[in-house]
Amino acid sequence: MLGAADAHARPQRAWSASLPAASRVGLSLSALFSCWIVVSLMGIGFQKETEDPGFAAASRHHPLLAWTHDAILAGAAAGSCAIAFGGLPLLAQALRRALASRDRRLLVLMALPVVAALSFALLTWLLVAIAPSRSGGFPLAFVLEIMVPWQLGALAFAAVCAAVPRWVLARVAVTPRALRRASRAGTALTLAIILLAASLALYAVGLSAQAPRLSATGSGPLGAATGAMLAAQALAAALACALALVSSGRARGAAADTSR
Repeated sequence: MLGAADAHARPQRAWSASLPAASRVGLSLSALFSCWIVVSLMGIGFQKETEDPGFAAASRHHPLLAWTHDAILAGAAAGSCAIAFGGLPLLAQALRRALASRDRRLLVLMALPVVAALSFALLTWLLVAIAPSRSGGFPLAFVLEIMVPWQLGALAFAAVCAAVPRWVLARVAVTPRALRRASRAGTALTLAIILLAASLALYAVGLSAQAPRLSATGSGPLGAATGAMLAAQALAAALACALALVSSGRARGAAADTSR
């Protein structure tokens, strides 16, 4: 893993020179979108961790918690707008290409996220239907039979959503203008990821300092403290943020090469 991280952070010049600029833009944007998927999962975890009334009460008494909570929501909205701005033109071009050439494989690839979403929704419905009463706790049987399959399904759904853009961009020749637009949107998406990562970290620190009892309460099927879970989510978001900065810079550089 350290070798792979070093190769990603400091690639050989021969590697970048061996690929067309459009391919490099597509790879960098796919990596950036994967970072957004990771941060989105952390955001969903944050929402689940802080959904109890006690956290809303703490936010009313401690402005830092309220501000960082609002900043997380703002970052999520900004990131979604950036993806729509940069991604919808790419999606439209890919769809036109698939329909014009009757590329069934490309159509299947584009349909995978929808299929994955429906499958995950069905899995969730089934698990909720068969889930036994847990009396407010997380017995081992409940964790193994319900929580673990649901979490694995969520990870599979996220993996499909992260991988499909890369596969689609590898099969579609999009215009340089759309790539440059997507790279600019990637910069905005990176800023949203930074906002989310920083807000998650500040909320975890603020909760521990201003509401230590709430931070120490058990949360989730592992029984870990809420503060520890939030800190882990903030760390994962920070790692995704670092990778997003690298990917965004590469996307801008490669997009500039497409206009030459």
